[in-house]
Amino acid sequence: MVGQLLRVEDAAFMIRAGDPMETGRVVAVPRKLVTSVEVSSGTERHTGRGALLGAAFGAGTGAILGALTFEEPGFLIHSRTESAAFGAVALGAIGLLVGGVAGFMDRTETWREIPAAGWSVYRQPDGRVGIGFRVAL
Repeated sequence: MVGQLLRVEDAAFMIRAGDPMETGRVVAVPRKLVTSVEVSSGTERHTGRGALLGAAFGAGTGAILGALTFEEPGFLIHSRTESAAFGAVALGAIGLLVGGVAGFMDRTETWREIPAAGWSVYRQPDGRVGIGFRVAL
């Protein structure tokens, strides 16, 4: 179950099921059924990786297309090699931009598991119930 931990009671975890940004229903999950807890470590964007892959794909495609489409020397391009280099630079730059945007829009959320032995439920002196986590680094 994915949700937001609202409070811990003696016998159950009170969880708002679903996306924390939405007002989902509150579910009581019995403590004895919980064997592990996973905590979100946050999200990560893949801008650099996307830009690198896009540039590599664009440069490779541009070099091949530049070499294959060369017909005769012109004003700027005098050989098949120069045509391949121009194609690699032009399509590599486009691939860099497209890949960077695609990587920026792609997010991955990382979850860290806290085994049942790593957390405990306790009652505070004022009577409130809390949850404690032990993390080994």
